[in-house]
Amino acid sequence: MAGDDDLRRRVTVHAADAEGMTLPVRLGGVLAMNMIGHLAPERRRQLWADLRSRLAPSAPLLVTLQPPAEPVTVPDTVFTSVPVGRHVYRGSGGARPAGPDSVVWTVRYEVLDENGTRHREIVVSEPALLAELTATGYTATAGDMGVVVAIPSSARRAGQL
Repeated sequence: MAGDDDLRRRVTVHAADAEGMTLPVRLGGVLAMNMIGHLAPERRRQLWADLRSRLAPSAPLLVTLQPPAEPVTVPDTVFTSVPVGRHVYRGSGGARPAGPDSVVWTVRYEVLDENGTRHREIVVSEPALLAELTATGYTATAGDMGVVVAIPSSARRAGQL
């Protein structure tokens, strides 16, 4: 959407979290974009299992990993400033290490008015995500730019790919 002026004028994005979403029974694909670090490992495994049961045969699960993949300092940076529908969304922030497996992000979002958000994010490396998805019944492969593609293993076994 960010690269398509027409879509940005016609679409408004509404905020919702993975915990509160009501998913349809059948999904033709899923994009989990920069959000898995908000979920503890056990909750992620529950989500993978729930999505696996809903994905149509051969439907992809695309997962992007939010940098950093290890607890390091991320300097304060402007991430984006994009008009979407009736709003202009701006985001910036930085992170600092908060233990052996996490960072604390300080993030600022602006939607017409400035709002501040601070949240803890669990870092997830690509090998750890691949192992986690494989252990919960997916055939997962790493793609470009931190995108992981996962397909329920039953689809592969059933010759549905």
